[in-house]
Amino acid sequence: MTGPPRAIRAVNYRDPADGAAGLEWRELAPAEIVPTREALAELALQPGLADASAELEMRRRVPPSYQARAGDLLHIKDGWVETSMGTAITSDHRYILDTVRTVRQAREYGYEKTAQFAFDVPDRDVVEVGGRALLVGLPAGGNYFHWMFEAVARWLLARDHVDADTRLLIPSVGSMERAALAAAGAPEDRLMVMPASTLLRVEELVVAPRGIRMSDQIQPWAARALRALAPPAQVAQERLFISRSGAGRRRIANEPGVLEVLERHGFRAVHTEQLDVREQIDLFARAEVIVGMHGAGLTNGVFAPGDATIVELQPPGLDIFRIDLYWNQAAASGQRYLQIVCPEAPDQGNTPQTERNIEVAPAHLDAVLTRTLAARP
Repeated sequence: MTGPPRAIRAVNYRDPADGAAGLEWRELAPAEIVPTREALAELALQPGLADASAELEMRRRVPPSYQARAGDLLHIKDGWVETSMGTAITSDHRYILDTVRTVRQAREYGYEKTAQFAFDVPDRDVVEVGGRALLVGLPAGGNYFHWMFEAVARWLLARDHVDADTRLLIPSVGSMERAALAAAGAPEDRLMVMPASTLLRVEELVVAPRGIRMSDQIQPWAARALRALAPPAQVAQERLFISRSGAGRRRIANEPGVLEVLERHGFRAVHTEQLDVREQIDLFARAEVIVGMHGAGLTNGVFAPGDATIVELQPPGLDIFRIDLYWNQAAASGQRYLQIVCPEAPDQGNTPQTERNIEVAPAHLDAVLTRTLAARP
């Protein structure tokens, strides 16, 4: 085995001519086409938007579908993990492309980009790890959405293909992340917290893909794996409104008036930050309609039944990758999706555009919900 990696470049493990030393792979979930356009039940632009034509144009650029990759499980003999990024590296210093989330984040952790798909890695202390280890965790910054789709989904894809002695590599994380892994059946005694800013030298490294690509492309295998955490099929009759009244950004400035409209349609407010992960899974498994402002709480839509309707309230001007995040989640889950773009609340000029509060017109919301609910089976 060569020494610690310094210069690394991506490997295309599906191309035999570009293979890396000690790397084997097998396909666990097929490649699929996700029909985003078919999932869109309605785009509703609330009156009063500053530039409604720009909002329409942005959404016209959203592709009608996208290609989701196969879910491949990789086995690397004598591999490495750079723990700040969770980058998986082969013995001949080729890295698995899916394990570098963004170039920006890599640079934040000291990687130096030298060419397309090539980096120099900072010097790190080396820690030896014997036996087999599954790379699960990654730097998700405590974000519920990213942890569920990028870490928990990894474990769910791989868990039936690793033995009971396989350790699960995670960064130092909080109670939410550990609770999510516990809800997914990951044994606490197999979790191995990776030392920060270190190179792990792993005798046999197992790597599963993340459940999201290119910032917004939800992988159907990940949506199915997460949905399987929900209780057995039951009557879906909950109409849930995800409140962000306690959040520091992207709030509904006139939420009390909005809640009056929602309650007339049978909705109740939930504060997901007050529920543990298992409670969120169980609650949203009973949802027929979910209404929420763009934010991590809408991740729970993945646990709702396949015939659920997801209604996302958005501030204007979200960039193209964030516009279709929960749209794609609904499409990958086989659900119907409705997007309502609302004007900014007053006095938001010093707030980043994608984090601004909104004002929802109660009469417009009432009309949209009336026809949406009437159209449900």
